[in-house]
Formats: sequence, structure tokens, C-alpha cells
Amino acid sequence: LDEETPDFAGDMKSRMDGWLNHLYHWTSIGKLYRRAYLNAHQIRFQGLRIAEDQLFILDNLVHADVYVSQNKCLYIVRTGDVTSITRERKTPRVFVSALQSLFASLECMDHVFRDVPFFEEYPEYKAKLTDFQVQTIENEFCIPKYQEFGRELLSKDEDVSKVFTSYFGNKGAFVEKTLFDSYDRKPAVGSNDYDGEGLYEKLKKLREVSPYLRGRR
Repeated sequence: LDEETPDFAGDMKSRMDGWLNHLYHWTSIGKLYRRAYLNAHQIRFQGLRIAEDQLFILDNLVHADVYVSQNKCLYIVRTGDVTSITRERKTPRVFVSALQSLFASLECMDHVFRDVPFFEEYPEYKAKLTDFQVQTIENEFCIPKYQEFGRELLSKDEDVSKVFTSYFGNKGAFVEKTLFDSYDRKPAVGSNDYDGEGLYEKLKKLREVSPYLRGRR
């Protein structure tokens, strides 16, 4: 690190507020990580199909002692890969992937919060950060794709049904109906009234039907 590179290491509350206010870019590209540091804190990509980078960067932001930033352009990344799940817009596949990531994110967030005293002292940040993660998936993928393909088509899709069954067992159909009912009440994407409520309100209704979600708040 050269002397001209500013040090932005701050207290945890400032970091988390910065994250919630989009101060830090969520992509994993354009960043360098020490292997020893990643191994020491067991930081890995957690296998989400959507919003995996966002979770990885948050995990680093929570556990890094020091991080620095600079404005130099060191390399260029070409985007537009049509094989990317997040860019595949013509099939329900991205909706299936979004659902899987939505439910899996709840458990993955526990991994981010592990052994960090700050989150025991300020549990409200657990709720804020988890809501931020699931709102990203819902608002950018689940709800737009639901509105694009429609309830009738998605309700008949076997892969969609399998996601609910895999997480909720014989209560899968009930959870699917509850979630889809909430999506039916959403304004069209692009509307000034479009504002995802996150998963917490839904969990109040759903957490008792699945051991996977039981105890979530």
C-alpha cells in the first residue's frame, strides 16, 4: 500500500451503515484479497445462484481489519455474458434460481454474522442486513420475473414446485401460495410505488411451517 492510498477502515457501525446506503460496490471484481486472510476467516462464495457476490463482499466487510480503496483503473471487465443466470431473461430458470437464493440467503447470513460481537450488541443490524440481502433478490429478480411470466405459468412449473418442496416439505404448496399472493399485491416494476417489503413480514407467517426457517425473526 502506498502512502497516497486512503485508509477507510472504520468502526463496524459505520461500515454497516455504509453498506446499507450503497457506499460499497457489491461486485467481487475490481478487488484483491489476501488468501491467508480469506482462509483465516473461512470466507468463501456460498453457492448462491444470485446475489452471491453481494454476500461475499459483505462477509469481507464484516471481518476485515483494514481495507483500502483507490480510483485508478487497473483493468477492464467485459460484461454481457448471455450464459449468465442473471442475464438469462427469456425462461423461468432465473426465477427458480432467485427462489433458491432467496431461501438459502437466510442461512448464509448466519455465516456472515458468526462470532462477531457487534451483532450481539446490535441485533437490529442483523435484521437490516438480512432484509437488504433478500430485498435485492426479491426486487431485482423474484418479483420482476414473477410479473413477467405470471402466476399461472410459474405455478405449473415443476422446477418452481421443487424449490418450495425442498425447503418446506409438505408445506411447500402453502408457502408458495403465501409468497405468490404477496407478489400479486406488488405494483408493476418501475412504478413509483414499487417498494419490496423484504422477507421478514412473510417469515412471520411462514417460519412455523419449516424447521429451516423456525426461529428466524
